[in-house]
Amino acid sequence: MDPSTVAAVTALAAEQHGAVFVAQLRCLGVSARMQRRAVAAGSLALAEPTVVVLAGSEDTWWRRLQVGLLALGGRGSVSHEAAACLHQLDRAVAEAVEFTVARSARRSCPSAAVHTATEIGHADLVTVGGLRCASAT
Repeated sequence: MDPSTVAAVTALAAEQHGAVFVAQLRCLGVSARMQRRAVAAGSLALAEPTVVVLAGSEDTWWRRLQVGLLALGGRGSVSHEAAACLHQLDRAVAEAVEFTVARSARRSCPSAAVHTATEIGHADLVTVGGLRCASAT
């Protein structure tokens, strides 16, 4: 990758807790071949089939949540115990990684629990720390 592309990928990863959706790489001009080379060279690591993480970025709870949201294609939200942690509610289970998607958009995320709901309204979602999350109500 040329230096400007590397800078663009790095900037995007910095905004997303070290994670980047493969479709975002394509928008930045990173081909599948370039991606495979970067993974082989150790610059990127595959976190999910459609998500890479920047080498050297710390494996944090925030990054795991971001990876899950990206793996769900932007259709999910952090939920259940993970949402409780984001909202800093008492007795929330620290480090939980759980998501909810609409049944019509059902997807899986091998590294996390994914729940479904028949309907998710706009009032049911908020943004906490840059992550789409179920509201505390």
